[in-house]
Amino acid sequence: MKKIVSTALFAATITLTTLSCKKETTTTADGKEIVAVDNAEDANAIIEFNNSLLDKRDRRASTLTKISNYINNLPNYIAGKTPVLIAPIAMIDMSKAVEAPDALGKNKEEVKTLVAASKDKFDALKKKTDELVAYVKAEDYKDDNSAKATALIAEITKLAEEYNANEKKLSGIMTPIADGAEAIVLKDHPLKDYIIGSKGVLNDSEKLLDAIDNQVISNKFDMAAFKKQYADLETVVKANAAREFKVDDTSYSNKKGYYDSFNKEADEFLGAVRKVMRDAEGSGKFTEQQAEEVYNAYDNLLSNYNNFVG
Repeated sequence: MKKIVSTALFAATITLTTLSCKKETTTTADGKEIVAVDNAEDANAIIEFNNSLLDKRDRRASTLTKISNYINNLPNYIAGKTPVLIAPIAMIDMSKAVEAPDALGKNKEEVKTLVAASKDKFDALKKKTDELVAYVKAEDYKDDNSAKATALIAEITKLAEEYNANEKKLSGIMTPIADGAEAIVLKDHPLKDYIIGSKGVLNDSEKLLDAIDNQVISNKFDMAAFKKQYADLETVVKANAAREFKVDDTSYSNKKGYYDSFNKEADEFLGAVRKVMRDAEGSGKFTEQQAEEVYNAYDNLLSNYNNFVG
């Protein structure tokens, strides 16, 4: 199953002045029109809403990882090779529900539809997982030679794929809108260039994660395309590290250490990717274990980013 990762947008804590501009639309790379945020009030509404989506996505990603581990360990448990099988327990979602703001304009209804669809898919996935856990706990696999387990796993996998596809559509709409909102929030912020540059590193890192996931899921190996993505990321990482940290506002002087730590972690992330590339090139495929190695390195990178912008 694909693990979903996300970056938390920079939280706006600085005083903002409302800009008076005409609201227009912009076009994404795939030709889709989205609303371009044009004032601070709308920007803050967009950021709050998007952060709530990212928080929920992270919580669900944790549950998906537990479900994936459960399913992967199930065959050995049934075969008696593993004495303990830990049932996946979903995290209780205590996050505040944030309604899609009017600032989304023409995109609001589609976003609401996609958010509802993700919830439905995820709830259905959890229900099927609970059914699988109950089936295994009762050892009913001894009666049907694991036939029901096989069927349930197929349903769970299909729902997970549909959930991920839906989240990809949602992200495709929200990411450029949220990036525009963030640019307005950061318009006069002393750390604007450093934050936007670092977020670019994260965005390109996530593209690599997606590439590994897609190759694992499709079982199609394209090292040439992956190396091209790696080279693009390496260029962005080097450019961000080369940017001299220099701000006039001394209250942000302590951020230099966090910025340097982020860039150091970005370099270590590149190292983790190179190791996986080397192994994959030798075997002719990416494995789930290799994907997990890169995810762990990315988690460290994301943690350092959050420390920098926090």
